[in-house]
Parts: sequence; structure tokens; C-alpha cells
Amino acid sequence: MYPGILILHPDIAEGGMLKYRFDRTQGASLKAKSYNKGYQGFMFPWESAFSGQETCPTSAATGQLEQHITGDIAFAIKQYWDLTKDINWLKSEGFPVLYGISQFWASRVVKSGDLYEINGVIPPDEYAVNIDNSVFTNVVAGMALNFTVQCGALLNFSTPSQWTEIASNIKIPIDSKNNIHLEYDGYNGGTIKQADVVLLGFPLSYPMSEQMRYNDLEYYYPRTDPNGPAMTYSMHVVGFLELGMDDKATSIWPRAWANIKAPFDVWTETPTGGAVNFITGAGGFLQAVLFGYGGIRLEDTFLSFDPKLPPKVTYFKIRQVYYLGNDVDVSYNQTTVIVSVFSNGTPLYLSLIHISEPTRLL
Repeated sequence: MYPGILILHPDIAEGGMLKYRFDRTQGASLKAKSYNKGYQGFMFPWESAFSGQETCPTSAATGQLEQHITGDIAFAIKQYWDLTKDINWLKSEGFPVLYGISQFWASRVVKSGDLYEINGVIPPDEYAVNIDNSVFTNVVAGMALNFTVQCGALLNFSTPSQWTEIASNIKIPIDSKNNIHLEYDGYNGGTIKQADVVLLGFPLSYPMSEQMRYNDLEYYYPRTDPNGPAMTYSMHVVGFLELGMDDKATSIWPRAWANIKAPFDVWTETPTGGAVNFITGAGGFLQAVLFGYGGIRLEDTFLSFDPKLPPKVTYFKIRQVYYLGNDVDVSYNQTTVIVSVFSNGTPLYLSLIHISEPTRLL
């Protein structure tokens, strides 16, 4: 849900979603200490309410083991920084939370030979319980550590040198024979609940070859439970569009919104029912629209677009994409792309389709 809200309503992304986390770091600190394993810093709860403490039922292992949420929050902070470059916000709110998150990951990893491992977790694929070295979890942990170090340098605030060492040497499970990322140590090709490994390509933009990105998408698509949550197929649509495989994306596209139920178009968790008003599915669909067919990517120093028309659509317009204080409208048909910028004077760099270098628009 966050990526779509971020680029269209950054005030809600920061003032509502991120501030909710910033205001509840005490609960995250208490959760880290509650394990009695020497965990430090901020370990955010899997399910959270007013207090900021864990509200997930103790009967569910997710509350104890689905720890990638802490790395996800660090990634959300990075995205807001990339969108706004608000140095005052970073100093007063973003960085203190990043620092606590990195303290947690540094205390959570264990060293095994030359590598650092995170054992005993649940990845985004919630069918996998108490596994070691979830590739998604390890990647977001490493990204959090690296970004915290970068922000520390920007703010002239020292960070432990060990954080860079951990981030550079955290274990990333790979099947070199099939040239894919393994979901976790010992994964044997079994059914997965929902998108997991494919999230490395988007939204994380984790560096990999196009071939490995394609291999991950092709390998995990048929292994995904067809009765799982809807947001999975949106991520495959984004991935195949990114690779220029539009026909493949088109064939999957209907599954991205198959969970909308009449008569009120309410989303359910699975195609046959489950949790009602499942806004995670709606958020996935919106991502497929904006970041799949809209081709929007929030880069470190510029905003990029690679727009494509959805099936049976002849004209597409995305309004008021926020970037560095500017509002950007992008409209296009089969032959023409029009970019309209409503500027407040901040230099604006956009990368447009088939243009190799970012272009400055004022």
C-alpha cells in the first residue's frame, strides 16, 4: 500500500504511516528486549495497534518470527528520503529510527565463517516457518544497514564500522545451477503462499542480471498457491513489464484484480474469500497500475518512467506524482507521451522512455 500512497500523497505517507512508526519506537524497543537474546535497538511488531507493542496472537508464529517488517520500515524511510530529500526530517525523525533498526539487525545476525546469517524467521512466504536465511529478510536487513551508514555520513554522525561489514557479507541464498535466488536455505521448490523472492526486483530494486530477474519470476510463478493473496500477481505483472515481456504480463493481469467481489467491489484475501476489505490486495493492484503499466521508478537521484498501455486501454494519465516538491502529470497513448511539470523551482530530473540520461525539467 505504501509505495502508491507515497508518490501520490506523501503527506499521508509521512504524517500518517511513517510517523506512526516513529511515535512507537518504545514498543519496538520493548519487543527487541522481550526475546531475552541480547537484541538491541528497534524490532517493530508484526501486528501493531495504539501502543506500538506486538498485538499478534501468541498462537500465530508470525508475531515472533516474521521479522522482515523491521527492514521494510527502513526501506520505507529510504523511499521517502529519495522522494523528498528533506534533510531536516531525516535528521530529526528518519535517522534516529534507522539507527535503532540497524542496532537491531547488527544484534540479530550471527557470524558463520565469512558470512552473517539470520536464522529462525518467517519470510513473506508465510508457509515457511522457522527457516534460516530468508533471502528477502537478509536483503532488507543489509539495505537498512547500508542506508543508515550513508545517512550517518551525510549528517556527520558516526556509525559502527561493523554495520558495513555485515551488510557486505550477509548471506544471500542462490541456486547457481538454475541461476535463481533461493527463498531460504534448503528451499526445495515447494508451494509458496505469496510473492517473496520476486520482491527483490520490485520494489527493492536489488541488483541482479536481467536473466536472474527473469528466472526468479518464471521459477516462482507456478510454485505460488493459486488460492493465495491477490498482491502476488501484481508483482509478477510489474516484473514482466519491467523486462519488456508485455504479453506475459497481460496474461497474468486479470489475476491481479480477481479478488474484487460484487456487488460493492470489496477485495477479499483470496479468490474464494478470506479476510474482507483486504486492502493489501488493492495496494498490490495499484502498484501494478502505477509501477507496472505506468513504469514509475523512484531512483536515488531521479524519477524514471517507462509507460505502457494496459490491455484494451487507448489512453492513460497519471496525475500529480509528487517529486522534490513538484507535481508531475504523465499522459500517453500508443504514439505520444506528454509530461507536465508544475514546479516550485526545485531542479527536477526525470528519466523518460528510451532516453539514456536523466533529463532536467524546470
